[in-house]
Amino acid sequence: MMDQRSHQSLEQTLPVQSLSCSFVAPSKSVMEPQAFNTTETLNLLIPPNRTRLMMKSSPDVESVSLESVICLSKATELFIKELVSSACCEAGEEFTYKLLSDLQSRTPRYAFLADVLPTKITMMEWIEKYKAEFDASCT
Repeated sequence: MMDQRSHQSLEQTLPVQSLSCSFVAPSKSVMEPQAFNTTETLNLLIPPNRTRLMMKSSPDVESVSLESVICLSKATELFIKELVSSACCEAGEEFTYKLLSDLQSRTPRYAFLADVLPTKITMMEWIEKYKAEFDASCT
């Protein structure tokens, strides 16, 4: 959160006129936690309470700020929208797991999803593909 002094120093170092968008400090009522009780207030599709719960479930996390929960919820929503629209726009088909998995395997920026979205293969394909590795590890 930015206090008034840091906002003023920011204006002094970076004139607002030179920026493509200006910083407008939110009103005090918007910054209060009770204003974020409903997702309708923020137009969020992913419930912040669920995001907070997932963030707090990590053993390395001691506290979670309201701003980080809101930002992560919105970022996740935007990522999912981009992923789905990329998969559907390319194929022009119904959205399926196969489209998503194919997009992940073809697009380098989605490579981090390989563990979560593997290409589906049949049991026979898996056996043919990994039989030699499995046999080698057993001996």
